[in-house]
Amino acid sequence: MIALQQKVMIRNDIDVINARMAVREFARRCGFSARDQACISLVSSSVASILKLEKEVDLLGVEVLMEACESGQQQGVRVSCIKHHTKMHDQDVNSRLKSSYLLVDDIQMKSVSRDGIEVVVTKWNSSYKG
Repeated sequence: MIALQQKVMIRNDIDVINARMAVREFARRCGFSARDQACISLVSSSVASILKLEKEVDLLGVEVLMEACESGQQQGVRVSCIKHHTKMHDQDVNSRLKSSYLLVDDIQMKSVSRDGIEVVVTKWNSSYKG
């Protein structure tokens, strides 16, 4: 298993595009197929874009943390999108994701600190032959 971890900050629309490309490249380095790369990068950038939507000025932006993960015989990529100081709730994010759940293996939302949210997207490598 490749020990990989990478972090990207999102403060504007260009950063969302750059994060999508970074997640895709990260998944490629983890041995994901082009299809799996597209799925994890699309959903991750969608989540980041949703969290960035708030009208308030937030100098902290959205933190995107990519990491390789393992579970039994599976290898995967886990992408955490963290927004500190937000008024969004799990239901707000969940209602905007809709069919994203079909593209990845797991999406979990949890509170971070008093007024933050973290959305964790996991995709297992479908071509991995453990």
